[in-house]
Amino acid sequence: RVHGDTTAVLSLLQQYNYSRPTTGRLDRLLQLPDYNLTMSNLSQSLYDTIWNEKRWLAPNHTWDELVNDPGVTLRRPEARDIKDAFICGLCLLLIRYFIETCIATPVATKLAGIKAKKPSNGGLINPVLEEAYGKCTRPNREAIKGMAKKADMEADRVERWFRRRRQQDQPSTLDKFISYFWKTLYHITMLVWGFYLIQQEGIFPHTRKAWLDYPATISPCLHWFYMVQLGYYLKEIPMHMKESRRKDNLIMFVHHVLTINLIAFSWLFDYVRIGLLIVVVHDVMDPVAYTAKVLHYAKLDYIARPLVYVLVAVFTVSRLYIFPYFVLYSTIFESLDTFDCYIPAVPESFQTPRSFRLPLISWWSLFNSQLLLLLVFSAVWGVGFAKIAYRIVRGLKAQDNRSETELSSDENGGTPTRYQNGPVLQGDTSIKG
Repeated sequence: RVHGDTTAVLSLLQQYNYSRPTTGRLDRLLQLPDYNLTMSNLSQSLYDTIWNEKRWLAPNHTWDELVNDPGVTLRRPEARDIKDAFICGLCLLLIRYFIETCIATPVATKLAGIKAKKPSNGGLINPVLEEAYGKCTRPNREAIKGMAKKADMEADRVERWFRRRRQQDQPSTLDKFISYFWKTLYHITMLVWGFYLIQQEGIFPHTRKAWLDYPATISPCLHWFYMVQLGYYLKEIPMHMKESRRKDNLIMFVHHVLTINLIAFSWLFDYVRIGLLIVVVHDVMDPVAYTAKVLHYAKLDYIARPLVYVLVAVFTVSRLYIFPYFVLYSTIFESLDTFDCYIPAVPESFQTPRSFRLPLISWWSLFNSQLLLLLVFSAVWGVGFAKIAYRIVRGLKAQDNRSETELSSDENGGTPTRYQNGPVLQGDTSIKG
């Protein structure tokens, strides 16, 4: 505002109690460029930097190309379509309630002979400790000593009371059966749907096709597959936080968030075909895992036990072979080759000449960093599944060591025993050998 105006500069300095500058310093102040940065200019500059087309889209493409013309059948993904995912999430909740109530419960009680019986309270009625349990379900040692004095009990008995009280809040066998019955039906349906779409798109094993004809149009069938999957994982976040705590609880939460982010990311920037392949490759093991759980709770362990071997084989092939060898190779190398671009982080001696330079922080780096993190999670779970298979081969109980260990009573009433939740895949219970 004061560029080149001596009087204005002196007035401004006096207003903020600055001493009068020397002649040389005043001349330098007058020669400063006129930076007239308003909040709107700053916001626009930040917006243009973050949403730069070179950062998120393939080279030589603009945001306008992702906008659909009215009345077209084959559409491109748009941000406003995400609202369909929330609608699908609500519909899935209603479908789940219907299946669990009208199908899974009769199958469990009439065919599988599962009784809706919770562990007996076994003398857990204690108003003092019950009030404390309502405030904190896992008190520390000092809090336990304080409660022991109030309840006139020994500290060890109070600690045991809390363990058994937490076990009372665990879902019953019937609750677990109907929950996994619904998940089995859902994942089988989505897997068949996903295989059909992959065959229609022709992107496996020829993964390079996933990057051609960018920005690609998608069919209504692929649109709704994406929205149903996104809606499912959105509703899983609050339900996961309500589940019983496991040792890998944080990993599972991060895994859900990564899945949601990858689905939304690939949708918003029209990398839907490679996103479809990623989702199906990671979900192909779920029907086997949840079927094994349902059979275990139906006391059909002679069928469930062999399924563990099938699960380990499917997990190894899908997540530890197909995912890194086909999918990650495609997202890291084939994408750059198809778009004729490179990133500055790769030394020039390792790359062929390219026409376009991607920013260091771009769709390529963010997309692949999340996929690499998923590969790390898969490697961690792979070790756990290998241990489960090894224990079954030796005739031992197939325990999932990720779950919390509690002191519990048998559901039919009996002597308290040590237990560990768990079968396989995101383990919640155990398949007994």
